[in-house]
Amino acid sequence: MNLGIHPGSTATSNGPLHGILPGLVLLFGCQSAPEPPPPPPAEPPALTAQSVVARYQCNRCHEAPGRLEPIALERGCVDCHAAIFTDHFEDDYTAEALTQWRSRVHSLRIVPSLAGSQRLQADWLHAFLSRTHELSPDLRPNLPANMPRLPLTPEERTLVVDWLGGAAPDSTPYTQGDVARGISLLTEKECTTCHQYTGIAAGPTMTDFNPAWALAPDLAHTRARMAPSAIDAWLTEPAAIKPGTLMPKPALTPSERADLIAALTRAKLPAPTPVLVPERLPILERKVGFLEVYEKVFARVCQHCHSTPSNENQGDGGPGRSGGFGYDGVGLDLSNYMNVLAGRIDAKGQRISVLEGDPPPIVAAMLRRHQEIAGQSTTSPGMPLGLEPIDPVSIQLVETWIAQGAQY
Repeated sequence: MNLGIHPGSTATSNGPLHGILPGLVLLFGCQSAPEPPPPPPAEPPALTAQSVVARYQCNRCHEAPGRLEPIALERGCVDCHAAIFTDHFEDDYTAEALTQWRSRVHSLRIVPSLAGSQRLQADWLHAFLSRTHELSPDLRPNLPANMPRLPLTPEERTLVVDWLGGAAPDSTPYTQGDVARGISLLTEKECTTCHQYTGIAAGPTMTDFNPAWALAPDLAHTRARMAPSAIDAWLTEPAAIKPGTLMPKPALTPSERADLIAALTRAKLPAPTPVLVPERLPILERKVGFLEVYEKVFARVCQHCHSTPSNENQGDGGPGRSGGFGYDGVGLDLSNYMNVLAGRIDAKGQRISVLEGDPPPIVAAMLRRHQEIAGQSTTSPGMPLGLEPIDPVSIQLVETWIAQGAQY
């Protein structure tokens, strides 16, 4: 059979075989094996309560015996803060550095345990997890650190609430007891030693660190957090519901307990005092350099989360740089001048400035924290995450430095 290949010819891409191969396919039915279909995309792992709790790193701050895995000391926010007041870090840092740390985190070394969370109503837990930035500051007025705002989806929120064991909503009105008598008992039974009841009874103002005062919630939130039956069980034997609680067992008769529950659920609460967002201050006329901004703002507030870990900058490479609490890291390092100028990483993986814009992104983040506390809706979290807002004068300092050209 003449296949059309002449003696001496070569099989180059432009030679005889180039035109013959289609004919061979037709003549002999030869064809290359079809490409196998691509494998179907892997199904994303099913969301579970444990996977959500792990993703949002609840164990960096909270404990829940039997439900949360312990975390290494250096990765645990609260445990690490508490360790600063022991001799744990004395071989790693100078006495001057430890003294400075202790002055900053003296009240950031305790948070509520998640034990006993089944006493809390599920609808309140949903509201709290969706509006943490608004509700957390009022819940425990003597605890400066707030629950960080987490980017939970509604499905994730439901899984967390179920994991916490939130109680089914109970709107049954409590008709027993005497409200006025219950309000009097708040003082007689020394409830106000630790608790305040906004609009009803004043509580303590913490000057020195006191764990019981720091963890004591404002009683104005009790009616939303707990059903009357749960309040009754709590006042009867707190430790039976939350082992290790600092809440002492109150000496109450059944009648007194009913009066207190009446006061906690039916006392008329005043309208909440609106939180105002402070005005944005004008640019300063005097010269502001990086070192002043660094010492007064970045090193004091921002650097711990926005830095590469080192003994020099005392940073931990936290959520602002390498990620955490459900957030992807944005690579923003505020520990030195050149790194600040380098900016952050955007969703496309590109470096973008945090100093360009009106307001500049770094200033906008600080302003958003004030907006969050005031209950205003913001699409992105304010900074610093979970801490008190940066004061307007410090924000003015940062904005002035940027407006003057961000010089060293």
